[in-house]
Amino acid sequence: MSNSMHTDAFSLPPHYDFLRNLLSSSAAHSPKPPTASEPDKPNASKVLEVQSSPSGTMQLPPPLDKSRFDNAYRGYCATKAIKHDPLMTSFEGRDIDLYMLHTHVMQEGGQATVTAQDSWDVIGGRMGFGQFPGTDTKPAKAGPELSQRLAQVYRDYLSNFDQVYINSVIDSKRKMQAAQAAQQHQQAQAAVAANVSSDQAQPQLGLLNRHQMQMVIGYANQSIEELRRQGVQEKVIQFVETNRAHLQRMFRGQFQNAEI
Repeated sequence: MSNSMHTDAFSLPPHYDFLRNLLSSSAAHSPKPPTASEPDKPNASKVLEVQSSPSGTMQLPPPLDKSRFDNAYRGYCATKAIKHDPLMTSFEGRDIDLYMLHTHVMQEGGQATVTAQDSWDVIGGRMGFGQFPGTDTKPAKAGPELSQRLAQVYRDYLSNFDQVYINSVIDSKRKMQAAQAAQQHQQAQAAVAANVSSDQAQPQLGLLNRHQMQMVIGYANQSIEELRRQGVQEKVIQFVETNRAHLQRMFRGQFQNAEI
């Protein structure tokens, strides 16, 4: 990526919403395989999502692809009035590619992981600054001066940007999960409403699945006002009110069974 930032062409909304817009974009680029004369090319994923590891801990999202990174980073620099020092973003006459630095750091688990593992020299080797050639068992590594420069460049120019990106992915995932949960709840309410009637002498819950039945039984411990604030259909509210005592007995029975 060029070090000159043409920021005057961008007018951005607050709170970095441009990143969220980029997350919903379908544009992606497939990097070509590296040749022997080229440094390792970043292999960015087309799907941007926060994945959970088997242990349940949240993993970083994949790095942005080149097109998204260029647009998002250019906009970020415009918003934050970031100026790049050519002396800082180059080393021995070679530009330090900020996109490659972003990608390799993200793939290694982020800034904290790279620093803790003292692997800035490995990052430099992958970017083509290898001072010490790799072997069959060890990767190429950059020298200590370049390693320190990469850590400083990342800290000064990319650290906050990547954190904004990570937070945007997490926020988008949470919103998507919340929307899915709300949709499932609405579908369950519709199914309940289709299978109950307020004039039934006894609840007829046999046509409801387990989730729907649990939802109706849970309603029995909430007031009519609370149910209406939640947007519960009036037909369901009337059914719950008519059969509240029976539903509450079912609720207490669940706890008694759970204690046995």
